[in-house]
Amino acid sequence: MTPWTHSLAAGLDRALQPPAVRRAGRAARELAGLLLPVDCAVCGLRDGAVCPECAGQLAGALLRPFRAERDAAALPLVSAGPDAGPVPLAVVAAGRYDGSLARALLAFKDHGRTPVGRHLRPAVHRALAAVPALVTERPPGGPGVAPALLVPVPGSAAGFRRRGYDPVAELLTGPLPPGWELAPWLLRPARRRAGPGAGLGRGSSSASHAGTAATLRRRRSTGRFRATDPARFPGSRSVVLFDDVMTTGSTLAAAWHALDRVGRRPVAAVVLAAVTAPGARPSGGLNSP
Repeated sequence: MTPWTHSLAAGLDRALQPPAVRRAGRAARELAGLLLPVDCAVCGLRDGAVCPECAGQLAGALLRPFRAERDAAALPLVSAGPDAGPVPLAVVAAGRYDGSLARALLAFKDHGRTPVGRHLRPAVHRALAAVPALVTERPPGGPGVAPALLVPVPGSAAGFRRRGYDPVAELLTGPLPPGWELAPWLLRPARRRAGPGAGLGRGSSSASHAGTAATLRRRRSTGRFRATDPARFPGSRSVVLFDDVMTTGSTLAAAWHALDRVGRRPVAAVVLAAVTAPGARPSGGLNSP
């Protein structure tokens, strides 16, 4: 991308992302969904963003938030206390990424079906409200988990231009549960730069010699995001990350490292949907002892 096209793209992003512009765009998309009948985003057969039958299935899939970090092998390892070894960052998920939730989220995130969001936002709020009960660990010498600053994982500028909206921001519209404060300005996408590990292929000898889990974890988790000046962090409240989908946990790890570099280490994360191992229970998975 040439300098002038990069400047033009950055200018368009700044013009399209103010809250008032996003609200107007959301209202226009939802009005179009009402005026132009569409097939259900889940079953594809009945009319409506999500038909009543599928809405019931979707609500049932999102009733019970759960701890999801054990199936995410790329999450950062954090201290569990002076007498315990490192454990994966605590993650609370509203539901499992399969069935009706996977289809609804795919339509919402990649097919422009933003009216589906009204069926997903209550589950996000339910997961946030469940954090104090599900995440009981307190970092040594640090604040508790809630109340907390909720920091959304930012999408790329290219993704925003392609969709015309940010799915993560859409999920966080409306009031949050008591004690939570949304802080979207604390994390930004970083410009891509070639680093020491750039260009290493899967069969590279350097990668094979340095291919420990810790080395690969750090390589996947650096340089994707940048945090704002620590002085902009209000008070000493805990920081909790939020993303729409967690698969391996590498995106959350990148956001965690960016905030850790400025001294504001997130104590947990919340996601709408988590990919879990087939047949795995909430207490088992790839990161299990």
